[in-house]
Parts: sequence; structure tokens; C-alpha cells
Amino acid sequence: MLGYTAAQLRRLTVAQITHSADLPATEGYFKELRAGLTTHRQLVKRYLRQDGRTIWGRLTATLVQNSQGAPLFALGMIEDVTVQRAAAEREDALQSQVLQAETATAAAQQASELQREFVTRVSHQLRTPLTSLLGFSELLLHRDCPPPQQHQYLTVMHEEAKRFTTLVDDVLSLQRLESDQVRYSFADVTVGPLVEQVLALYRGESTSHTLVADVGAGLPPVWADQEQLQQILANLVSNAIKYSPDGGTVRVAAQQEGDEVHVTVTDEGMGIPRESQDQVLERFYRVPGPEREGIRGTGLGLALVKELVKELVAAHRGRVWAESAAPGRGSTFHVAIPVAPSPAVAEVTRAKAAGPEPG
Repeated sequence: MLGYTAAQLRRLTVAQITHSADLPATEGYFKELRAGLTTHRQLVKRYLRQDGRTIWGRLTATLVQNSQGAPLFALGMIEDVTVQRAAAEREDALQSQVLQAETATAAAQQASELQREFVTRVSHQLRTPLTSLLGFSELLLHRDCPPPQQHQYLTVMHEEAKRFTTLVDDVLSLQRLESDQVRYSFADVTVGPLVEQVLALYRGESTSHTLVADVGAGLPPVWADQEQLQQILANLVSNAIKYSPDGGTVRVAAQQEGDEVHVTVTDEGMGIPRESQDQVLERFYRVPGPEREGIRGTGLGLALVKELVKELVAAHRGRVWAESAAPGRGSTFHVAIPVAPSPAVAEVTRAKAAGPEPG
């Protein structure tokens, strides 16, 4: 079996014909026999043939003891199980492939189901503004409406067109994130001016709300992709305005907490029930309640915030979550962003975020 003569085998130790990877198990095997912990045991291990090849063998040893129970010697038999072992390994490999295929199929089915659900919901969301646009445009085309009514219809059409554009932009942004088409450009970003820039944009669009920035003095720069961070802040501010009553205040605060800058966006709206706070960042989730039915939204703005933060976690270590003290007392969305690292660390992180060079 091993290619040695009986005389050659007598000059060899067990260790010399045992594969190095199986030496610890072999030593433990004989240690138990010598100690009398067992009198009969099997061990499947690899043996080294004289020609250098490795085979699998099943060693069966029986301890022979004297009348007082002291060990005298061991009788051993080695059976070549290379063929059986190879067959078992092939079967294991086949079962592993089957399991991988089943897992991949299940994942593909789940992804397909999620995609169908996503398309269905997007189609429903797109149909609403399109229906309004078609309806009011037909009124303008086929009726002789007085100027005030024309202005009213055009205002509604303008708002629905903006909603349609926002929905399309959000869907495309989510698609780019999921297909890894976004390349981040990490750099030191000063939070204060970025907050002011976002608030300035919404002050021009929403004159019925007070938008306040409360950025701590001496705030260190954060390590982020400025464009993506700006979109995160913009979506949170837009959501806060949407759910705040006319005359309400939306406050964007930022302060350093350890090695992070903690940004909060707080509104004075109706709040988020505790049972909905973990779900509010999911796609198309709307907090139930008749008081919210008239509030227009795509259901994707906060989901996009979550995805942006999640995509940036590896290098950005960002976190986002929602809080609400009680119904009617507003909501606060939190984003934690790491302080900018040292130049050396920044260069490594920037290279990883950019991905491999083409070619």
C-alpha cells in the first residue's frame, strides 16, 4: 500500500510516513492509547508513500493490556480509503455547489421580487403627478378659463412637475448607488458653509418656515464626499419642511462629539411614533395616519439618505437615525460624520473610494 518493504517499514517511525498536517492528530491518537484512555480507536489520515504520493488510510488500533490493565503493545491495521475519500470529497463538493446554486437562485428570486415591487411602487408614484398634469392641461386646452383659474391650474401643474422630477431623480440616484456607478471624492468638508448653502436654497423655496443654522464654533472639517453630504442634508431639510406646519422652525445643528461631527435636523411637525422610527428610512414607507394623507412625497427621499450613508460606511463610517420624543412634538434626524483624518490616512481612504485605475 505504501510501497515500502517490511524491512524498510521497521526502520521508519509513524511520524515519517504521516502527512505533516495530520501529525498533531496522530500524536494525540497514540497518546490516548498509551495512557489507556481508550483500547480501540480509528483515525482517518494521510500517509506518505515511498514514491512521494499521498494516500488516505483508515488506521484501526487495539491496545493489548496485561492482567493488571497495563498496556503491552498495540495491534494496528491500515486500510487504503483514498478512493472512498475522493468520492466523499466529490459528493461534498457537489452538495456545496447545489447549496450555492440554491442560495443564488433564492437570492435572485428575492431580488427579482424586490425589483418587481419597486417598479410597481414607482409606477404608482409616477402615475399620480402625471394624472394631475394631464387633467389640468386638458382643462386649460379645452376650457376658456379666467386668468385667476389659469394661474391656479398652472401652479398645481408646476408643483406636480417638480414632484415628478424629484421622484425620477431619486429613483436614478438609488439605481446608481445599487449598481456601484457612483465614485466618491473624499476630502475635508467644512460643515458650516454647507449647511448655510442648503438652507439658503430652501429659504428661497419655502417662505412659510423659519430655517435656522446652529453650527458650533471651531467645528473641525469632516471627511466626506461634499456632493453626497449636501444631498443628505438637502433631503433631510426638505423632509423637515414638508412635515412642519406653516410658521414652524426647522433647525439644523452641528457639533463635535469625540471623533465625529454630529448633525441634527429638527422640525416642529407631528412627530414619528416609536414603532415607525426604524422604518421611516425604508423605501416608500409612509407613517400611517389620516393627518399625513395630504402631505405629498415620493417616499424615497429618506431612503436615499439611508443608502447614501450606507454606501459611505466603509470609508466614511457614517450613521443616520431618527428620533421623536412624543406625538406632536416634532422629529429629529441624526447624521454622524467622522472628523477628517490625517493627510496620510486621507490619501489611503481617497484611493480606496476612487477604485482601481482603468486599464
